[in-house]
Amino acid sequence: MCSVCTRPLKKRIWLTIGLLLTVGICEARTGSGDLSYAGSSLWTDVRDVAIRDDRAYCALANGPGGLRIVRNDPRGLLPVGQLSLDGPALGVAAGEDLALVAAGESGLQVIDVSYPSQPQGLASLPTSDEALAVAVSDSLAFVACGYGGVAVLSIVEPDKPQLVGRFETPDRTHGFQAADTLLYVAHGHDGLRVMSIGRPEMPHSLGLDLTPPIPGLPNCSARRPSPMSAGR
Repeated sequence: MCSVCTRPLKKRIWLTIGLLLTVGICEARTGSGDLSYAGSSLWTDVRDVAIRDDRAYCALANGPGGLRIVRNDPRGLLPVGQLSLDGPALGVAAGEDLALVAAGESGLQVIDVSYPSQPQGLASLPTSDEALAVAVSDSLAFVACGYGGVAVLSIVEPDKPQLVGRFETPDRTHGFQAADTLLYVAHGHDGLRVMSIGRPEMPHSLGLDLTPPIPGLPNCSARRPSPMSAGR
């Protein structure tokens, strides 16, 4: 067979080898715990994650979107289940057999994860503005509603979440964490606010920290001198 005739065959062989190597690299990354799937739309734009036992509940904003559950395993992170939602998932919190997802304009989504491989939607609750973040403390859920403040919900009956309180915020709420009877709220440029939630129907502020610079610490936002100017 002439060398000219064998060129297309050789090209196909090298393309096949290249494809097998690429698949092997992707599998190796997945096995080491990197679930980026080499940019696959099945796993993109993870906005938040909540941990419960050996599982991670991830809020996905792109691709199919919604809630994706993975499990930590000696072989790496293993996909367990996924539930697509009507809007991008921007925040997630995990409770006992429940996952709560802040789904932007689609509000709060309450999901039954008692069977993690088959998550099921239980309830959907509209919010006064975009649902950006969510936190859980016992039977209470806290939802950041964009510029509409924070909604306090009872999830004693998960399929029928009830609004029990609300408080206004000076700016958009970017995130928060609940600890016992306190709620720590991140307000962006307006700093950190600590709220008392001992009486969820009447939450009130305990103080606002405008996070001033700490003396003695370097100002990380200051412009660093360029290599050219540093030696002058």
